Amino acid sequence: MVVSKFGNDNAAGMSMIEQLFPEVTCYALRYLDYSSLCQLSMTSSSMRKTANDDVLWRALYFQEFTEETNGGTPVNGWKAFFAVTKQVMTVNDKFFSILDSRSLPRMTSLWLNSDYVKCFNGSGELFTGYLLTYPLL
Repeated sequence: MVVSKFGNDNAAGMSMIEQLFPEVTCYALRYLDYSSLCQLSMTSSSMRKTANDDVLWRALYFQEFTEETNGGTPVNGWKAFFAVTKQVMTVNDKFFSILDSRSLPRMTSLWLNSDYVKCFNGSGELFTGYLLTYPLL
């Protein structure tokens, strides 16, 4: 049995998930991954509103990442914070994968050829610039 917030007359033209109470919908959407939730937000204005819910993105953030956020709410909301954290983690994983492979061609595809680029390695050493990073490989 579906719990609807509308009577049968008001539900015309709405999908089954749009008829659910927002709390139930939000709970169900917690099981979606990042890309599925973004795709869902593009299906209708109702789903965009539901899929952009800050509580939902906060739950997704803590499900995917274990980092603490100092107990505050991110300035631009949890969705933006999730997206930025995901991008940083992806680039970080790629960077350390390249370091582990010790592949100069792969490193040149990622590392910017500029003097202002900096890298802190695991021992806390700071490498600056394009040419000084190659001792890492």
